[in-house]
Amino acid sequence: MLDFQVQTTLDDGTPVLIRPLRPEDHDDILSGFQRLSPHTRYLRYSSVSAKLTPDDLNTLICQDETKCLALGAADLRRPGHYGMGVARYMRCDEEPNTAEIAIVVVDEYQGRGLGSLMLDLLITIARKNGFHTLSGYVLAENRAMIRMLKRVHAHFRSLDGGMIRIDIPLLESSQLKKVVGL
Repeated sequence: MLDFQVQTTLDDGTPVLIRPLRPEDHDDILSGFQRLSPHTRYLRYSSVSAKLTPDDLNTLICQDETKCLALGAADLRRPGHYGMGVARYMRCDEEPNTAEIAIVVVDEYQGRGLGSLMLDLLITIARKNGFHTLSGYVLAENRAMIRMLKRVHAHFRSLDGGMIRIDIPLLESSQLKKVVGL
């Protein structure tokens, strides 16, 4: 089981701690989910009425980062409070070298760089664990997420229903040179 903590500050100076989620974080995860606005729920889950089920919570508390990992963020001004945001990846059964990602940040912390910090950590850990690609789905209207994904050179493919499939290649620079013929 991966056990680490990253202490840093957001763009506005908010001190934050990011670490893998643990079973004892259930209440903080639920608290964060309940503080998502209907608009944020829609952008993340494609539904305003999305609910967090016990199975969803258990999926976030994965003990094997070679299969899945969920990171939680805490505002260090509020000790023990992990309801700022969650970023996770989960190995795709049909594509074992690919992991599906999802990121959500509670409204009051959006636009401060938290999503980017968690995405960068997911990329680093997924690469270390042998994944070649992180993939996911985003609504075409989720401009903030699309900007963040462009920063990490994601590839975008439009799908029906206003969805976009994203793929983030995780090849090391030496592997990338071989792929593109450099």
